[in-house]
Amino acid sequence: MNSPRFAPAGLLLESGGLRVMFDGGPGAEPAAPIDAWLVTDAQAELRAAIRRSARARAVEPAMLALVAGGVRIEPRPVVHTAHATCGYLIIGCDRRVAWAPKFLVFPEWAAGVDILFADAAGWRRPIHFARGAGGHAAALDVSAEARRRGVRRLVFAHLGRPTLRAIDAGMTPPFGEFGRQGQVFTQRPARVAGRRGRAPGHRLLPHTADLIIEAWGPARNVCIEQAVLGLVESFIDVRSAVASGSLSTDIPAMDDVESLISILEEAIYVIDAKGMVPVAMSLRDHRGGGVRAVFDVIPLEQVKSIGPVPKGIARYALRLDEDESGWLCHVVVDV
Repeated sequence: MNSPRFAPAGLLLESGGLRVMFDGGPGAEPAAPIDAWLVTDAQAELRAAIRRSARARAVEPAMLALVAGGVRIEPRPVVHTAHATCGYLIIGCDRRVAWAPKFLVFPEWAAGVDILFADAAGWRRPIHFARGAGGHAAALDVSAEARRRGVRRLVFAHLGRPTLRAIDAGMTPPFGEFGRQGQVFTQRPARVAGRRGRAPGHRLLPHTADLIIEAWGPARNVCIEQAVLGLVESFIDVRSAVASGSLSTDIPAMDDVESLISILEEAIYVIDAKGMVPVAMSLRDHRGGGVRAVFDVIPLEQVKSIGPVPKGIARYALRLDEDESGWLCHVVVDV
């Protein structure tokens, strides 16, 4: 953003030895070295300046997924303009952070995150582009929606002129804060009360003609999300896959194992019936007692296949339960 007052909205992530820049531009460049420079809009107004700065640091600006330094960075689609734009879900230390500085519609995948860096180009009203090509959300709408969707901390990172006028008038949103240049946000590993916290993860194991997925996490929904990621990673290379859309479905209330089966079967249905591959997903509890599964998808023909597409979920040897370290699941997949 070419702001009349601040450096362009940007975020520098540091985890272990990993350093990744998100967006930014002149006046918000990271010191070298950096490992990647990720952008939310490849056609943004500052793209030329970002490209020069990135190349001077031996990286190329891109929209892509990244797993390194103990974190997983997933591009997630947002409604912003006529061409493809995204935000990023950053997962690590049992924490979830969303970088989404530009959107018109609140992104479902940001529900429940620990920190959401969000759009505040508008204040009371959204900003709509000409010919219905997209736009920017209003800060007051984002504030209300973030609170409703369980966001723990909301930071407005993209401040437009209407919001700057509101700040000058002494106004503040009912929920959320305005980001400050140079501000540092430290995320430490979450701990589950009364027992050890468990970082989310999964692994694939061979099983005669089938495949075993083992997944784990500090909460039931996180464990199931990891199982879905394992299912997808069994047959495609997701490292460079960038979602181009999202699909959602509501799973009614049922016991834990049946929920696991239903969500995995829904992921297979998305592949078989719709020709789309879920490259990321999120689960959120809803009022009916079940969960809403949101799949961020890409057309099957646009991904690199590394194995056979799963056919179904076997009902034997299924496990989804909790122990002192968190939730674990064990699934046999028919391939």
